[in-house]
Amino acid sequence: MVPFALSLPVGVLVAYLPSAPALAVICLLTFAHMAWNTNLMTMTNDLFTARMVGSAGLGGLGSGLAGALSTPVVGRIVDPFGYSAVFGMMGFLHPVAMCIVLSLVRRQPASR
Repeated sequence: MVPFALSLPVGVLVAYLPSAPALAVICLLTFAHMAWNTNLMTMTNDLFTARMVGSAGLGGLGSGLAGALSTPVVGRIVDPFGYSAVFGMMGFLHPVAMCIVLSLVRRQPASR
């Protein structure tokens, strides 16, 4: 997950690139985001027993709510500052989230 999270700050460049290179970078960033997100969503299955894990429904609910809540916020940022501010902030959200994951998930000794 770390390499994918560390590759996403490249998204800051999207606001400054011409259309074709920006589209190529967006495609690579989308791949990195989905690879990171897939691993994040399945992390609960690796960390907890089957009895403790509900389903991916809660993750989907959180994603949907975050999308619904962030849309007006992004609009309010884009209006006065433009898309470069949004891409600048979004480029660093995954590394920050990865730091949070690394600080919360502790390695367990291997059982014998």
